[in-house]
Amino acid sequence: MTQVSEAPKQMPRPPSIRARASRRQRHGAGAVVLLALIVVAITMPMWGLDSYTLSVAYTIAFYAAVAQAWNLMSGFTGYISFAHGALVGLGSYAGILTMNAGNGLVAAIAAGAGTALVASLIIGLPSLRLRGIAFAFATIFFQAALLLAVQKAGPITGGAQGLSARDLIPMEELLTVMVAIAGGATLLVYGLRRSRLGLRLLSIREDETAARTIGIGTVRLKLSAFAVSAIFAGAAGAVHAFYLSTILPENTFTLQGSLEPLVLTLIGGAATAIGPVLMAAIYGISQEALQELGSELHLALLGLILVLAVLFAKNGLTGLAANVLRRWRQRP
Repeated sequence: MTQVSEAPKQMPRPPSIRARASRRQRHGAGAVVLLALIVVAITMPMWGLDSYTLSVAYTIAFYAAVAQAWNLMSGFTGYISFAHGALVGLGSYAGILTMNAGNGLVAAIAAGAGTALVASLIIGLPSLRLRGIAFAFATIFFQAALLLAVQKAGPITGGAQGLSARDLIPMEELLTVMVAIAGGATLLVYGLRRSRLGLRLLSIREDETAARTIGIGTVRLKLSAFAVSAIFAGAAGAVHAFYLSTILPENTFTLQGSLEPLVLTLIGGAATAIGPVLMAAIYGISQEALQELGSELHLALLGLILVLAVLFAKNGLTGLAANVLRRWRQRP
């Protein structure tokens, strides 16, 4: 009985020159649209808007900045960090202390970013060798230790009485700077998603052991991503301190502050540029209604939303929308 040999399997063809050119055009168009949105947001203070609208716009920009900062680290590598709320708080204290010493806003932002960068290296060097839940717990302990340190360092930080900014910064200036920080982080996420470096970071999220076996320096990449994300978190915290004008340790180093960037990014779409920004807009606009629930119910609602997103939109709203659009295009 003769055996019929199986037809050789065809290897997948590499994308054609036309397909690659089309992809580059789409990516270029996406970058242009993203830049246009950032420019529009930066010019908002020139539109003569009332203070309430500017405040809502600032809130959206702040949440977008901290969400994208978290996204740069955890969204790409899959390492869940609860330290970013503490890094934002650390940037707030560094910013106010710097300006109260007689320096300007630029120096305050640089101090916030630099202090958060140093803190990320201190916690990252030992903890990024851990995996999964162990790393998450290490970042939680970091936040608790930082809260205790700020409360005990009364002569410098004001202790339980908090710290107040001596100079007030106009809302228009704060909004412009915060949009610039959020826009810079968003552009970086957009570029990483389409770069070899971004693919290496994503390989850590998919299978870190396999990534290490093919020669990717996973610890170095994770530490670099953590450091860059900390710079944006610290810078956003420094600006936010002048929006609040007074910061208290129990309100600055909170579980809610650590959960917000996590929830916004995971629901919006991890390692995507538009997802966290979209969720920041939704969250920022509904902030007043959410605050009326109280802190406990607010946290419970965040947890419920995250569970629903994990169950029904594993790749976030961005992935869900992409799947719906793909199915719509494929229908006869």
